[in-house]
Amino acid sequence: MPHIAVVEGLLPPHRYTQDEIAESVAAFMSRFPSDGSRGVSPWVARRMSANAGVRQRSFSVPLEQCLADISFAEASRTQRRATTRFGTEAVTAALARAGVRPGEVDALLSTSYTAVGTPLWDLEVLRQAGLRPDVRRVPMNGLGCVGGVALIARTHEYLRGNPGHVAVGLAVEPAFVLAGQGGPTMTRLAEWALFGDGSAAVVMAGDERVQGLPVGPRVVDTHSVVVPDSARMAGWYLDGDRFQTLLDPQLPGMVIGSVRPPVQTLLNRNGLELKDIGTWACHAGSKKMLDTMAEGLGVEQKALRHAYGVLSDCGNMASVTVLHALRDALADQPVPGSWGVVLAVGPGLVYEAVLLRWPDVTAESGAA
Repeated sequence: MPHIAVVEGLLPPHRYTQDEIAESVAAFMSRFPSDGSRGVSPWVARRMSANAGVRQRSFSVPLEQCLADISFAEASRTQRRATTRFGTEAVTAALARAGVRPGEVDALLSTSYTAVGTPLWDLEVLRQAGLRPDVRRVPMNGLGCVGGVALIARTHEYLRGNPGHVAVGLAVEPAFVLAGQGGPTMTRLAEWALFGDGSAAVVMAGDERVQGLPVGPRVVDTHSVVVPDSARMAGWYLDGDRFQTLLDPQLPGMVIGSVRPPVQTLLNRNGLELKDIGTWACHAGSKKMLDTMAEGLGVEQKALRHAYGVLSDCGNMASVTVLHALRDALADQPVPGSWGVVLAVGPGLVYEAVLLRWPDVTAESGAA
């Protein structure tokens, strides 16, 4: 079975407290005349910010630039530059921790929620990080919050067929660059209260390539599922030259009823029960969503402590979030031989779940 050697999570340099962001958002909203929309006001924006479960966030460009009233085309160009820069940094840092030279990487799998354009941004990362020109590329853009788990799942599948290879999964999300797109709406207020930027890279190896790498958990199994009648619950689209988002207020309720079956299917296939899972690395978008995920799974909220911690320190970084949670879970050094689940829900609605098992004995070469 393929295994995870290293998970590296990085944050961009422009860091702000939640209060600082809330005041900047309130000032931005004052530029727009009131249209009488019920509930949309600077006061509501501040209240949503205070209740978001977020203490601080980091952005790829200064906050005032994020909230500038510019076209999607201009914001997208800025975002693409940031995606390339921070993606390269994440790959470079992860490979350094793993002790893997760039020329030893055989595959690069990548995801970003909003980065658009061709040639795809991963080509620039490939060049700047010094990867081989014959690296196998698997871009998976547009997956949103579920993308980080999908990276691990698809990398696992690739390495099962190529057991002598090393692969890197890369998630980069400079989403807040688009924060100034359009005027205030309830959906936009939720985004301003929650979203942050970040990047993460996971280094994985096949069975025949594990020698000399840090010892992390094995990827035992994966499962994905699309929730029926949920296509318009979350997502984004272009309206003219403006970026618009979908975020249905019924989403938390749908998560309560739909989160358990994908995990249960994964456990049943491997002869496990919920009580056998000692480590959870999850992403559900917001504090309310994490609360409902814990309720739907039937676990205590403290079982999702890594997810709550990342939300507090970084906000919702879409596909990157769950990889930061997994990085923190690995740092806790789970009990040898124990089981873990990596889980996220994203636009679609789609669930991706991965079952992990830590080695029975930690090798002398170190831990991820």
